[in-house]
Amino acid sequence: QDKTSVWYATADSFPLELIIQLPGDKSHTLDALRLVGAGVEPGERLPRDFEVLIRSNVEGNWLPVSNGTYFKTETDKLVRFAPVRARQIMLRIYSHWGDGEAVGLSGIEIPVAK
Repeated sequence: QDKTSVWYATADSFPLELIIQLPGDKSHTLDALRLVGAGVEPGERLPRDFEVLIRSNVEGNWLPVSNGTYFKTETDKLVRFAPVRARQIMLRIYSHWGDGEAVGLSGIEIPVAK
């Protein structure tokens, strides 16, 4: 993976929240997302504890659908949850693996449920 595509955020305090607006003006059915960490160096910058939340409209409340731990030994982390309708997804990162400067990912893949 090209290291220029790695996203880093200064981790002055947690949680960090990344909100993704899904395309179009309608809700999408989702049942998973993949956190991609290939190229994040050092591995201590990978997210550690995280939560995935969704909302079905841009003014609604956030609904938690999953949480977990991204281990440094994983190049990516598939996060599965019960199918939901969503317009937005939030990745809330609660911690990383100890790097004092930043937390990072190289991608987030959001497959549409069949």
